[in-house]
Amino acid sequence: MKHPEDMPAPERLDYLRAWLLSGIVMPEPWRAWLHRSLVTAIDDGASLDQLLGLRPAPGGRTLQTQRLKTERDRYLRRAWRLLPGSPWSRSVELAARVRRYQSTGFKRDQERGGPPADDPVRVELFQAMSRMDCPTDSSALHRIVKDR
Repeated sequence: MKHPEDMPAPERLDYLRAWLLSGIVMPEPWRAWLHRSLVTAIDDGASLDQLLGLRPAPGGRTLQTQRLKTERDRYLRRAWRLLPGSPWSRSVELAARVRRYQSTGFKRDQERGGPPADDPVRVELFQAMSRMDCPTDSSALHRIVKDR
């Protein structure tokens, strides 16, 4: 399990929420991190949002934007895994499909309420683009899909 400071804030909050709702004891690095943050906020008056990494740095992404980007990237990875070929050729093909879908299919699918279920790559692209704009460059997409 990653240390909480090594995770994106939305993922970190998802873990905290799950542990708090389940009643399962948090692993030690998480308990120490949460305890240290709470004590510092109470004793020193520091911002708990800042200590937990919930407040973006100046010019940084909000939690909502971070979550949407994380979800978009997950759908792009799923679409990438559905394509045949080497990792790089899949990234090139994914970039071509993203460009084509952005310019033609996405708007139609939005009006229909979603894409046809018989095209799984299109389903994943619809979900990704419903979160936020997608990169259309092969290199940028390759960095996203290889990131995890």
